[in-house]
Amino acid sequence: MGLPETGGGRGGTVNRSVDILLEGGPGGIPRRLRVALDEIEDGRIKIDHRGGREHFERVDGSPGPDAAQAVFRWTQRTRIAE
Repeated sequence: MGLPETGGGRGGTVNRSVDILLEGGPGGIPRRLRVALDEIEDGRIKIDHRGGREHFERVDGSPGPDAAQAVFRWTQRTRIAE
């Protein structure tokens, strides 16, 4: 089963993206996101939110990007250096 692909990039390249589900974290962050596949290759994602970064890690056993939506759980918040 292939990955969902979105849009055409520069030079005829195709951007690959996947839908993910987020668990936990502060209110105001969408629970479903579409992100570039290379943003989650290491099993982590950071989302800028209200002057900080919200950190999420992939839940063990969650489906892979080709199967269904991967699940990421909130782990911490860090401040963005000014």
